[in-house]
This record gives sequence, C-alpha cells and structure tokens, in this order.
Amino acid sequence: MTLTEQGYKPRLIDSKIVRYLKLFGALSIEGPKWCGKTWTALNQANSVVYILDPEDEYANREAARLNPASILGGETPLLIDEWQEVPGIWDAVRFAADSTRKKGLYLLTGSVTPSPEQYISALAETDISDADNKKRNPDLAKHLLAALARTNVTSATVTTLSADIQARYSDVSRQTVSDYLSVLKRLFVIEEIPQWFPELRDKLRLRKMPKRMLTDPSLAVSALKARPQDLARDPRTLGMLFENLCLRDLLIYAEAEGAKLSHYHDTNDLEVDAIIELGMKWAAFEIKLGAHRVDEGAATLKRLRSKLVAKGANEPAFCAVITGGGPRYTRDDGILVIPIDCLRP
Repeated sequence: MTLTEQGYKPRLIDSKIVRYLKLFGALSIEGPKWCGKTWTALNQANSVVYILDPEDEYANREAARLNPASILGGETPLLIDEWQEVPGIWDAVRFAADSTRKKGLYLLTGSVTPSPEQYISALAETDISDADNKKRNPDLAKHLLAALARTNVTSATVTTLSADIQARYSDVSRQTVSDYLSVLKRLFVIEEIPQWFPELRDKLRLRKMPKRMLTDPSLAVSALKARPQDLARDPRTLGMLFENLCLRDLLIYAEAEGAKLSHYHDTNDLEVDAIIELGMKWAAFEIKLGAHRVDEGAATLKRLRSKLVAKGANEPAFCAVITGGGPRYTRDDGILVIPIDCLRP
C-alpha cells in the first residue's frame, strides 16, 4: 500500500513512473519546485524519509550527512525527499541499486523548501545562487526574469535579452546573461522549444533559434507584476500568456506519448506555433486566444501544409487551431478547432 495523499488526482506521469520503477533500481523525479513532485512520488512509495524534517533538530539530515546509507532501510519503493540537501545520498542510492540489481528500490525528489517569500523572489534571492553555490545578483536575476517574461514564447536571442538588461546594468556582459539563463534552465524555470526541420528542407533558409518560454505562465505574470485589470487592457500580453499555457500543456501531453514538440519559422516569415512529431507522423497547431482569429490561424496552417506537401513531405495527421473557449469542431477545410479545455488526449 502506497503513501498516496488524500485528494491526490492521477497524473499523466504516473504511468511512466510505474514503468520506470520496473526497469530501474532508482528514479529521480525532477521539475520546478511546488509542482507536485513529492505528492507524485508518494503515490508510488511505501515509505519515505524527509531530509528536511525539523524533528529532533533535523535528525534525518544529520544522519544522512554522517552515513548516507543509514537512511536507506525503509520499505521499498523508498522516497527520499529533498535529497539534494545531502549530495552523498545520490552515490549511496546508486551504489545500493547497483549492488542489489533489484528494481524499484528508490524514488528521489529534490527542490528547495518554500520560504515565506514569493516564487520569483525565492528564485532570484536563493535558488539561482544555490544551484551551483555561485553568488549571483538577485536584482539582476529579477530583471532577467522580467525580460524573459516580456519576450516569452519568442525566439529572442541572448543579445536581445542582454540589451534589455544593459539598459539598467550597463556593465553586465552577454556571457553573464548566458550564465544566468543556463542556471534558470537547470532550475526548470525556462523551457526551450526547438526549431522544427521537416524531412525535405533547405537548411540555409531556416532559422535555428529555439523558442524560449517560462515553464508556467504564472511565472510570467509574477515577473511582470501584472494584475487582472492590467491584462484585461493588454490583449497582446494576455495572448502571450495563453500561448505559454497551451505550449506547456502540449509539451506535457507530447512527452507522455513519447512525441516531440517543436515550432516552425522560416525566412519567409511563415511561422507555426507548435509542431508535434511521433515517428513519421506530424501535426501542426496555431494558438489563438480569441475565436475571431481562427480564420487567421487556419490560413497559416494551410500555407504550411501546402508548402511542405509540395516539397514531398508527408501529409500532417491533422492541423488544429487551439482557442480559449467555445465549441470543438472541424472546419470545412479540415482544420480542427479545439478549445483548450478539450485539449487533453
């Protein structure tokens, strides 16, 4: 019997964890903090060690520091939460799994314990330095997060972001901005959606920049300090947040099926928000918050379909416009119209 918390709702990743526990001795569940990693792991665990449990002056943490193997005696699968507080736990788990050759022994989850402060403040003031024990400027980190929010779901270059930063911090180099971006990626704060290269392509005519987005649109809202009334007056920013939300969900659903998410943008400025590939099959998506822009999205998808098929590519499995609401239907031209609340496969 597992330690499933009351109120737990099944998640797409559950089946993958079950499968991997049958294949491997230990499994690490990674992702941004506060996203539910521990709850997900408890759903599969039969015992748990909380490294940051304050009982008896953090007895679990101190025991692990003295001898990491001493905490591995629970009923398996054993969940070790916040394992990164004692890095030696990783080696102890790996050694134990390799020695016994048994499957499904350990689950590891790690993040940073929530502080009384906001997520963005915690990232800027603590996490971005704790990631590799390198002191970084919290104000600069906050400014970069705001710059990322302003260029969210675009292919903004490091040079573009650097120019934004240098408007306030003139002495900050491009290399420094790249360093901060690298850490934010490792902390799962940003995702990069790669460029899609169709099977028959002219490499010289395609841009290679990934589309960078924040892991969750709520991060962009927080970084911009946007209020509901602000977003109501700014449909462009609201549309960006909606695209962020849709891409986040598409990424989750694609990965659950073993598919890949990318985007398309050629030098003729034909741009499609999302492409999903599964084997030799592909599907294309345009994301439009307002129903009045469905025709615009459908026209873009038809251009892409015609261009690629004319060059010998396979017909897409389907093309769809994702909207903020309304009915789900198929247009006369074959383009699907899917409200976001009907997006889940």
